[in-house]
Amino acid sequence: MANQMIRRFLFLLIFVQYAESRVRYSKWPFVVRYGKHINKGVVTKKLECMLLAYKEKKIAYNINMNERGLDCRIIEDISFTTEISRENAQTFILDTRPIEDDCQCNDTSKMDVRKFFKGPCEAGEEICNEVNRMNTYCIEKVNNRHCTPAKCPEGQKALDGFECCYPFKQPNGTEVCCPANTVPRNIEGGNEMCCPEKGPCCREGHIFEQQLDGKDLCCPYGTEFKGVHLSEPVCCPPMTAWDDESPTYHPQEYEYRVYHKYWR
Repeated sequence: MANQMIRRFLFLLIFVQYAESRVRYSKWPFVVRYGKHINKGVVTKKLECMLLAYKEKKIAYNINMNERGLDCRIIEDISFTTEISRENAQTFILDTRPIEDDCQCNDTSKMDVRKFFKGPCEAGEEICNEVNRMNTYCIEKVNNRHCTPAKCPEGQKALDGFECCYPFKQPNGTEVCCPANTVPRNIEGGNEMCCPEKGPCCREGHIFEQQLDGKDLCCPYGTEFKGVHLSEPVCCPPMTAWDDESPTYHPQEYEYRVYHKYWR
């Protein structure tokens, strides 16, 4: 009994703070993809989940309706939105529109969700920073009424849901975006790296020497390029020569190895 009274008191306290701040959350008509979230379990009313989101200083919350009731999740980071809707799940996002502009139309095709983020934000710095981020994305980047990302050009993906980029696979298999004006290319060992759109490309710590059959031949810094053997560059230690017939370095104390075996 005492625990219920304490919970009700805290709920009322949060509600008063929420009301004084003049903020509100409105239903987002589409599916929101998100990563990190805080699972608050089953709540009795959507209002309870809204107040928990406000208490956690988050811009959005998700209500999932299942056999247990109303599952409340506080969304920590929004990845992107899609035009798909789901009947058993609803997302609510902080809405800065003036009350008189509150047109929650049943026809979602006519709803302009960009207006959610155009008004003044009075929800505190943390939430307002997220509002500004969503405003930048929905209005300045994708700039469409549903705030959905445009289709990426061929070869590109929206890994973070916001901007298209050329992805490349890291050695651990995960995909990350190449920096601007770079594209992924295969390098030795079947790995990929980001390279300039035009011009040669070498691994870090290597310098370009020449191109052979469309392949960039590079040598490690501190070595000298002496030729090509088995389609690989021959990179010799300083002050040595390369005997293509032996094949060995000279002087004799240097044993021949193709650079990717000897210098890696």
